[in-house]
Amino acid sequence: MREQGANLETVVAAKWQSKLTVGKLLESHQNKIYRHTWHIPDDIFARAIQDLQDWALQHYGSLDYDLSGESSFKIVVVRNWA
Repeated sequence: MREQGANLETVVAAKWQSKLTVGKLLESHQNKIYRHTWHIPDDIFARAIQDLQDWALQHYGSLDYDLSGESSFKIVVVRNWA
């Protein structure tokens, strides 16, 4: 786009604080709230979630490990694109 004369500007439309723990994130995946998990057969998914939990405990040491932080929604505004 820039090569075609466009001006691009990234605008932060919203910011918010996300409160999250490893356990809450795992729970969200386990409850299949994310679209990318819906097609995985239940038997495979159960094993994958267990493997993920085992990895998370080894990596973070606790399901209560804090993953909180700032989240944002960004929009790329394009102007003067020919």
